Amino acid sequence: MTKDEKTNEVSNKEYKESRQVKICREPGCGKKEGHEDEHLTVDHVVPKALGGSEDDSNRELLCREHHDEKERGGSEDGSWKII
Repeated sequence: MTKDEKTNEVSNKEYKESRQVKICREPGCGKKEGHEDEHLTVDHVVPKALGGSEDDSNRELLCREHHDEKERGGSEDGSWKII
């Protein structure tokens, strides 16, 4: 793991711990951290590879299902497609 990856991992952990409400940000989902072994992931709204920042304003919590869906290209309505 590179120094930048370690820094990002610590930063993501701090972000996640700072959220008072730990719930998936996908509308209608409602999955919460720890419910039925659910683990939320910190997602970059605009991916770093596309110029997204490490600022908290570019982060959100997503459940694993919605994070994976976003990584595959988006939801059925196209709301996550980044072109």
